[in-house]
Amino acid sequence: MQLAEGAGAAGSATLPRDPSNGPNDFGGRDYRGVCPPAGDRPHRYRVTLWALKVSRLAAPARSSAALIDHLIEANAIAHRTLVVRHSR
Repeated sequence: MQLAEGAGAAGSATLPRDPSNGPNDFGGRDYRGVCPPAGDRPHRYRVTLWALKVSRLAAPARSSAALIDHLIEANAIAHRTLVVRHSR
């Protein structure tokens, strides 16, 4: 399975059936990308891909990031992390 660019945007028709997004650091539920301050040295970003033993997390609507993290770790089969650097 793969997600197309913009798949998490509000009203997107490219997400799998009945998806839900967890909270982000901006206080919303959509992906906004990296945005280090202009002129700063490159920032490091950690991107983690998780393989889960369930097809859907049993999380109530509007769950906190802490609960989502707990459920992901409790249902993890494997994960890999990539560290990337980005600047503007």
